[in-house]
Amino acid sequence: MSLELLLLLSACFGPDTPAQSGSDCLPIEEVPYDGIDQDCDGSDLDDVDEDGWSEAQDCDDQDPARHPEAEEIPYDGIDQDCDGADLDDLDADGFGHAEDCADSDPMIHPGALESCDALDQDCDGRVDEDALNALSGYLDEDGDGYGDPKTWWSSCEAMGPTQGGDCDDQDPRVNPGAPETCSNETDDNCDGYIDQMAAGGTHPTVQGAVDAVCADGDTVWVNPGTYYESIVISRPLALRGAGLLEDIVVDASSCSGTECPVVSVEADEVVLAGLTLQGGYRLNGDGGGITADTAHGLLITECRLTDNKAYNGGGVSIVDGRIEGSVIEANTATSYGGGVWINNHSFDSLSIDQSTITDNTAAFGGGGYQYFTFDVSWTGNTLTNNTAFLGGGLFLHGVEPSTSGNNITGNMATATSWGLDCLGGGVWDEQKDWTSTRDNISGNTPEDTCL
Repeated sequence: MSLELLLLLSACFGPDTPAQSGSDCLPIEEVPYDGIDQDCDGSDLDDVDEDGWSEAQDCDDQDPARHPEAEEIPYDGIDQDCDGADLDDLDADGFGHAEDCADSDPMIHPGALESCDALDQDCDGRVDEDALNALSGYLDEDGDGYGDPKTWWSSCEAMGPTQGGDCDDQDPRVNPGAPETCSNETDDNCDGYIDQMAAGGTHPTVQGAVDAVCADGDTVWVNPGTYYESIVISRPLALRGAGLLEDIVVDASSCSGTECPVVSVEADEVVLAGLTLQGGYRLNGDGGGITADTAHGLLITECRLTDNKAYNGGGVSIVDGRIEGSVIEANTATSYGGGVWINNHSFDSLSIDQSTITDNTAAFGGGGYQYFTFDVSWTGNTLTNNTAFLGGGLFLHGVEPSTSGNNITGNMATATSWGLDCLGGGVWDEQKDWTSTRDNISGNTPEDTCL
């Protein structure tokens, strides 16, 4: 080729002149990514590694093993699939392989909950500690099936019984399931009482605990719960609630028959304390909540008598003793004394003190009826919202009855059609010998007193 022809070609295709395809293109070495088709193949070189991905898509166009569809190799520090990072969390649990002790299991990572499976779920180097499905219980040194409550354990392997409460784990005869043995100075059944019985523990019923008392004058404790039964007390003892009044309920509503008082007191010197007594009924007798027609020295203290029914004394029928600090409410008597019926011919003393008697109903004496009795005092009580035909609050038919410091308000007598001069909305005094001292008797319907 002559020098003149070379110079002419050089002038036509200088460094700043794009090569043209077709019959006029002269192929030379392709320069990638410059937008010029040097090799006359119809396009610029945009995929150097020939992996099917252009430079704009490929994160390394010099390596055919790296492109958006490449398989990522974890933990090698290279971003094979062009997502911006190496694969460092294979199980996608939020923890990289430097922290995750099993990066192929999303249930294993720092902070995971342990379970009993011989695996270290939380990556702390320990196995099965504090496992969610761990067993728990108490150590039992005397082998009686009850553990010492101070020896609680939690483990994936059983180490002792699940029942605690053993108050002497060196003696298999002492545990919550043992019977209480009288006169051995030992709390055999671990109920907290030595030689005393308790309902709701070893004895599931109150009657069972009452029948098992060791000696006259013992205390029977009633643990919190509702006991559906009717109780008979035939020896001197104290029946006491072991907790809050509202949590200790004896309910006689499921008793069959027509004579089901909650408590029948057939012995002298009985104490009833801290009990809610409800649902009792005596359709033909006295005392739906408590009947104590022959018992002397009965003490009813801090009790609640509610929703009981009887012919006389819907709440309580009593002849001798004391009612103090109690609530007698929403009881019904067909005849006398919706709340309290006092029928005392034995001339013993009786006092009703610092109690609330409310929302009771009877034919005579909605709150209470005192009948042919001597030496009975009503002191510091609240009688309100009681209703009767006569004597809405109190019907006094005793011998020289006396009241002192009581609030007798909001009671009602309803026998308006009987043609009587007065009805005694607050107090009806049958014998006209009642002595009232510092009583507040007001707001009763139709009048406060009928003397």
